[in-house]
Amino acid sequence: MHFCKLKIQSMRKFVQVFTCLSAYSKSNSSKFFFPEKKLLFTILFSLTISAIFAGTPVNGNTNFNSYNGWNDLTGVKSAGSAGLTASDVQGYDFTVYSNNNLVDCGIGIEPFTGQTPMVYGYSNNGLSLLTALKVSSNGLKYFDLNSVDISMDNGDLTARMVTLTGYKKGNPVPGATLSMVLGAASGGTLLTTYNVSGNSNFKEIDAFIITVSGSDIGAIGVDNINAVNFTNSPLPVTLVSFNGKKVADGTELAWTTANEKNVASFNIQRGDNNIFSTIAIVNAKNLANGSTYFYTDHSPVMSEINFYRLKMIDRDGNFTYSPILKIKSPANKKSYSLYPNPLTGQVLYLKIPANVSGDIRVVVSTVAGTVIEKRNIRVSELVNSQLPLQLTNLAAGLYQVQITELHTGNNSVLQFVK
Repeated sequence: MHFCKLKIQSMRKFVQVFTCLSAYSKSNSSKFFFPEKKLLFTILFSLTISAIFAGTPVNGNTNFNSYNGWNDLTGVKSAGSAGLTASDVQGYDFTVYSNNNLVDCGIGIEPFTGQTPMVYGYSNNGLSLLTALKVSSNGLKYFDLNSVDISMDNGDLTARMVTLTGYKKGNPVPGATLSMVLGAASGGTLLTTYNVSGNSNFKEIDAFIITVSGSDIGAIGVDNINAVNFTNSPLPVTLVSFNGKKVADGTELAWTTANEKNVASFNIQRGDNNIFSTIAIVNAKNLANGSTYFYTDHSPVMSEINFYRLKMIDRDGNFTYSPILKIKSPANKKSYSLYPNPLTGQVLYLKIPANVSGDIRVVVSTVAGTVIEKRNIRVSELVNSQLPLQLTNLAAGLYQVQITELHTGNNSVLQFVK
C-alpha cells in the first residue's frame, strides 16, 4: 500500500497527517486517519511539554485544559498486549494496547481534531492498530467512576461501537459496562460523555478500559474524567445505612447493605476518644441484593455519648470502616468492658462499673458454650475495679464473658476476639 500526505493542521490543534491510498476498492480499502508523529516534523517536538502531575487524581472532574499544543508523553514505542503506559498524568496512568509489538504507538495530549485537550493513545502510521486504552489511578488505587468523555478515530471514518468497562483486580466487573455507537473524530464527531453515575457496578473499581469495534482503530482519547472516593482499601460491600438508638437494655444498632460479595464479617466496634475495640462479630450473609443486620450492645460505656463503627472485612482480608455513630447512653446503665480487645497477650482485663457492688460470677467461654474459666469475685477486693483474667493457650477465634451479679441476678455478656 502506498500512502500520500494530504494536510497538516495547525500546531495548536490536533496534529494529524491525513493519508490516502493510491489504489482503492470497496472490497479492499484501508484509508487511515491516524495522528502521525514522524521525526521529520521536528518543529512539533520543540513545543513545550506541560508538566506531568504525580499522585492521586482530584476528587471530582479532571481535564487537561492546562496543556497547550502537542504534548508528547511517551514517544513512539511498542505497545502490544503488554501495553505502553504514560504515568502520573494529572494523577492517572494511561495504557494503550495494540495488535502487535511494532514500534508504532504513542500517548500524547492535545486538542484532538479541534476539541479541548485530551489524553489519547495513537498509532503513528498504521503499522500497529489499537485494541484498547486503559485508565487507572497512579495514587490511591480504587475509585468510583461517575463519567468520562470519549473520542476515537478509525481508518474508514465510520461509526463504531465503543465500550467502557470497569475493572477490579484485573477482571471486568459484572454489570460495569456501557456501550454506544460513536462516529470517527476525523469525521467531525465530538467527545461523547459516558455517564455511569447511576450504575453502582462502577463503584470501587481500580481501572476502566475503552475498546472499539473493528481492526483499524488509530486513536482512542479521553477527557473530563469524573471520579471520586479514592482509596487503597475498597469497600467489600456497599453500606446503604448504619443507624443506632438507645433501648431499654442497651444500644441497638442496625445496618443495611447492598451488593454483598465475598464479605467475611462485620466487626462491631465501640470507642471513646477515637480509640475503638471490637465488641462483637457478625458473619456476613453474602446475599446478592444485600441484607439488614441488627445487634444490641447490652453494656454501653458509662459516658454521655457512645461511639460505634463497623469494620467491614472481605475474604481477602481487605477492610474498611463505616461512618462513626454517636449514640447517647441510657441513663444509669451499668457498663462492663474488656480490654485489650482483640486480646493480643494472655491477660484480659474486665472493668467493673462503679455502681456495681457485692459478689459477681465471671464465666469465660467459647461462643458455643464451652467453659474456659469460671470465678466468683468480691468487687470490693478488686484493685481499680478491674479483674485480670489469665487466659493462656487460647486459639484464635471469638469468645464471650458472662457476668452475673449474684445479689440481683442481673446478667451482662461481652465478647472478645483472640
